[in-house]
Amino acid sequence: MVNNQRGVTLTELLVTLAILSFAGILIWSIFFQGYKFSETATTKNRLNQEANIVIANLTNIHQTSEYYKIYNTTPCEIYVEITNTAESATVQTMEFKDSELCFESNSDRETPILITTPDETVVNQDPFYNDLEIEIVVSDKMNPTNKVTVDTVLYRVKDGGV
Repeated sequence: MVNNQRGVTLTELLVTLAILSFAGILIWSIFFQGYKFSETATTKNRLNQEANIVIANLTNIHQTSEYYKIYNTTPCEIYVEITNTAESATVQTMEFKDSELCFESNSDRETPILITTPDETVVNQDPFYNDLEIEIVVSDKMNPTNKVTVDTVLYRVKDGGV
């Protein structure tokens, strides 16, 4: 009599399932880790682009306006008030805000031709030779740890003393 049993034992089946489960979990975690990295990189790229747009606009304002004020009245929004003369009642306001992004600036000050202290002391009389160091922080509202900080200098075109 020949004993010819072909089949899989329960132990072999369980070992095979354990190996396949481990491989599946490993592949699954690598896939989602790559996906999360891709999402973070895409968001970081968008934050860089938004920061560059804000810096470009602020540079334009700094170079073309005699009087302006940069401030953060509410969290996540930057406002710029632009006037052309000290006595001008006309104020143009530019705001940088987004429903998904948070904009912050370290510049809560006026940068006009004449900056005066409360006792009317003139601090500065020549804006065309003034550069303004500014830091812009753009972060994701859904993930505040994902942020971009840009330190830059807003400059005025100088004539070289000619």
